[in-house]
Amino acid sequence: MEDIDKREADLLWIQNEKEESEAKDIERLKGYSPYVLFDEFVLPLPDDFGFPSEQYRKRRFFSKFRPELILCDETGEVNFTFQTIKKEPKDSQEAMKVAKEIMDQGERERVFYESGKRGQAFWLDYKSFVGDEVLYGMFFLADGKEERLLGVFLCPFSLFDQWKPKVLKVLEQLEIISRTKEEEFEI
Repeated sequence: MEDIDKREADLLWIQNEKEESEAKDIERLKGYSPYVLFDEFVLPLPDDFGFPSEQYRKRRFFSKFRPELILCDETGEVNFTFQTIKKEPKDSQEAMKVAKEIMDQGERERVFYESGKRGQAFWLDYKSFVGDEVLYGMFFLADGKEERLLGVFLCPFSLFDQWKPKVLKVLEQLEIISRTKEEEFEI
C-alpha cells in the first residue's frame, strides 16, 4: 500500500513540475504582440524587435534574394526573417525534407539537431557557421490558405538555450487567417 502512495506522490510531483515549467514558458512570452504577416499568418513576436535599415539588410543578408520581412532586436544579432513561397511540394512536411537536403548541400559544416511540428508549423534547428560567427538557427514552414510561410530565426549560438523554447512557443501560437473576399475589402 505504501508503494502505491509513494508512486502517486511522485506522479503528482512530476505533474506539478511540468505545470510550473509550462507556466514559465507562458511568462517568457509576455512582451510579445501578434504580428499579421502577408495578410495570412499571425505570430506573436517580441515587442522590442523592429524593422532594420536597408543598410543592415544588405550587410547581414548578402544575397539579392533577401527575405521579404526581417525583424530584429536592437543589437541586430537576434532576428526573425519571413517570406512566402509557393506550396510545392504540396505538403509542408515533404517540403521540409527537400529544404533540409538543399541546406545540407549549401553548407557542409552545418549541424542539424532536431525537427518536429509545433502547432501548424514544421521546424528544424541547426548550428551554422558564417564567417567567424557561430549561429543557432531554426527554419520553419507553415501552410496558409494561399501560400506557404517560410521563416528563419537566427541568434548567436551562445543564446540558443534562451531562445529555442521561446521560438517553439511562438510557432505553437501561429495562426492562419482565413478571410472571405468581402473581408479582404473591409478595413
